[in-house]
Parts: sequence; structure tokens; C-alpha cells
Amino acid sequence: MTQVFSDDFVAGLPEMNRFENPVVVRLCKDTMESNVRMRGAIERWFAKVPENIQAGMLARLRSQEDSEHLSAFFELALMEHFETAGFVVDRAPILEDGTTPDMKLSLGGQIVYVEVRTIAEEEKSRINRKRKNSALVQLDKISSKYILSIYFEKEPEEAIKPTQLRQSVADWLSQASIPEGERLSEAFKAGGYEVEVTANNRPEYGEGPGRVMFNSGPVGFLGTSLGLMYRGMKEKGKKYKNLQEGGKPYVVAICSTDLNYALEDLWMMLATYGSLLGEENDGGYLNLSGEKPKHAGVSGLLHCKLLYDRENFGFDINFFENPSAVNPIPEEFQWKRKEKETSDLSRENR
Repeated sequence: MTQVFSDDFVAGLPEMNRFENPVVVRLCKDTMESNVRMRGAIERWFAKVPENIQAGMLARLRSQEDSEHLSAFFELALMEHFETAGFVVDRAPILEDGTTPDMKLSLGGQIVYVEVRTIAEEEKSRINRKRKNSALVQLDKISSKYILSIYFEKEPEEAIKPTQLRQSVADWLSQASIPEGERLSEAFKAGGYEVEVTANNRPEYGEGPGRVMFNSGPVGFLGTSLGLMYRGMKEKGKKYKNLQEGGKPYVVAICSTDLNYALEDLWMMLATYGSLLGEENDGGYLNLSGEKPKHAGVSGLLHCKLLYDRENFGFDINFFENPSAVNPIPEEFQWKRKEKETSDLSRENR
């Protein structure tokens, strides 16, 4: 039986660094208990994959391109979730027109097709992240007794010089005098970067290089995520138009590691309708409702968010039924608006 993360494969991966690693590198080389459990789960899930699609799935799971790895990971996770929930899952359905949805679910004589759409960074976001990491690598080389927190005020410019930023911050730190247990912040514009640096005097961490402990900003992923969700529904609706015309329900499963599921319902409404109408009610609050849905061919959305900490992993799953779908979800599936559940697929490893 093929092992996804064999010893030879893991040995051939690059070493981890502090600021940026492909997901598969972190998964295989970080010894946190949650990673150990996740690797074990992936091996079990992969063993159930039909032989005719194992090779393609294996290549994606081993990919150092996060979008490839995560799309395969979420497909396996959802297949496992649906089987655990009592559905009969066809993992490699082929439609009459030659298209291949990710899975077909059967229950009580009814069928629903599922296509997985994994939200990942666009190229611009990846480039910006690499520019930020270039700054973090340089700042981490500064010899200091202070622990540093870096906040990027804006995305770095195209022509960056991270060593200039390092020198500016190093000069400031050499002159700073921060009482023990206190902190001091300063804004910098240098080398194509605009950042706020907070220095913390934490003697228990000692002195020397390797001082960057936290980094964040700028905020702005929400609009990008909505665009990716909306575009994904449009693309899938076009690809599987024959399902709509044939009266067969299908669901687009939006999967992510970083979408804030507290705003999930709003996102799903926006992705389904494209725009929302606001009307103030008697209590002075704004009620949001959708205009005519833009994707009536899609029966519903399912959001699967990875929940992850040092010890464990699981999923928060929320289904949003399209109220104006041409082919609604069968009642036998019991998927209702705003119904949430948490699926802990790591429990078998405990």
C-alpha cells in the first residue's frame, strides 16, 4: 500500500524556517501533536481512494504548492465527513458529458453532487507575503535584548530593500531604553516598507538574534475572500451546467484554513447573491437580505473550516441552502439554513 508521507519523501523535503513553510513541510517536519494526528488521518483517508485516482491525489498531497496540497486535503476530509455522517460516497463520479465532480452523495434514494473549492491566496497575496518574510528574516538577525512584534501598515512596495529596514530598526533599538516588563513602539518607513515595531523587554528570553516573535497586518483579506468565493461559484456553475439542466442538485463546498467563520453567514449570502439589501427594522438594527440570486443553478454552499491547535484538529462545517435554487437539496439530506456542526476527524488518533 502506498504511503503518502514515506520516510524517503519526508527526507527529501526542505528544512523548516521560522517564517514561511509550505503546508506539507510543516505537516511532515513539525512534531506538534496536531500534525502527527493529521498525518495519520491523511494516510487512513488516502487508503480509501480508488486506485484510478490515487496517483493524481498522491501528487497533490505531496505538493509544496499550498493550493494543490490543501485542495486534495479538503477533498479527502469532506469525503470522510460525509461517510461518517451516513452518506454513500462515490469518490470518482463521471457524468455523461465527461465532467468529474469531486464526489456524489447518496441517501434515501436521493443524490447530490459536491464540488470542492479551496480558498487560497492569489498570486499578488503570495508575492506580498514573500516580501514581508524577507523583512522578517532580516529583522530577526538583529542582536538585541528586546522581543519584537512587527505590524505591516501597508503591503510592501515592489522595489524592496529589507536590509535598509533592518538597519533603521537596529539603530532605534540600540538607542532605546525600555524598563523590564515594558514595551515601546515606533513607526518606520524604510526600504519600501511601512511598519510599526513594538519592542518588549522580556529578560527571560535572553539576548541575541532571533527576536521576532509576532507579525501581522495589513487587514484586507475579507474582500479578497468574497471575490474568490463568488468567482468559484460562477466557475463551478458554468462547468456543471448540465447538472442544473438535468435536475440534479449540486453543492459547492468552500474550504479554508483562515476564513473567519463568525462572519460565515454574511459571506455565504454575499457569495450566493452577489449583493445585499439593507433595511432598518423597528429596533434600529439593519436587516440584510439578498436580491435575486446570481447562482440559482447551485443548490447550496457548504463551508468547511479547519480548526487547528497544538494538540488536535477538526472542522467547523456550515451549510447554506440557496433559497432560490433551481434544484433544491432533497429533504432526506436534512441540510437546513444556518445549521452548524463540528466534525472532529482526528478523534481516531487519540
